[in-house]
Amino acid sequence: MHFYVYGESLSNAKLTHAVAEIETRLTDLELQGRIGRLGPLKSAKDMIRQAIRAGATTVVAVGNDKTVAEVINALAGSDIALGILPVGSPTTIAELLGIPEGGAAVEVLAARKIETVDLGKINNHYFLTSAELTVEDAVTLECDEHYTISSPAGSSVVTIANLSPGAKCQDGYLEATIESSQRRWLKRSLVRSIVPFRQGRIASAEGATAVVENTYLVKLPTTIEIIPRTLRVIVGKDRVF
Repeated sequence: MHFYVYGESLSNAKLTHAVAEIETRLTDLELQGRIGRLGPLKSAKDMIRQAIRAGATTVVAVGNDKTVAEVINALAGSDIALGILPVGSPTTIAELLGIPEGGAAVEVLAARKIETVDLGKINNHYFLTSAELTVEDAVTLECDEHYTISSPAGSSVVTIANLSPGAKCQDGYLEATIESSQRRWLKRSLVRSIVPFRQGRIASAEGATAVVENTYLVKLPTTIEIIPRTLRVIVGKDRVF
């Protein structure tokens, strides 16, 4: 049985046509199911827990990255499959998983190609794609209790990815990319370092925050780790892994 979690953003009238298109295609393919709508007083975890008790075997996030992130955090570690029907923006998670928009996303759901993937965990938040921070001071990343890497003082962008065009979400590693602007001779140049690791701690002298999955803000310092093979997700043929 499918249980559909509608994100808060779907209350936007501009998305009514997109939702109607999806619902029509779901009916055509006989994939109807119960619907739960997220709101200020309705958490994804409580809603999904009740749906699973009622017999749901697939939970489908209908909405943008924020909706998908909430559902991922409710499903992590369970054997319930996650489906995604992207509506609105941003929809980076769906794009990386090869899931198109509109009625074509329903075709992916119906095909039910399931992959079991890793998740990153930062503090108490799970994420499928990445955590990113931009700081004006040095960032330190302690990796696997064996070594430490630091960005130079000055503007830096640190991305810790589990799933991206360059990071695969089934290899048991997170990938940290540090990009910093450094002055060399008479001009500035962009310096990039890429480091794989399993667990670590991120700190910044200025007490920066990390943006996780385009959704959550997490204050530094914080711990981060990979949780291998902990989410079953329905994917499309154009996924990046």
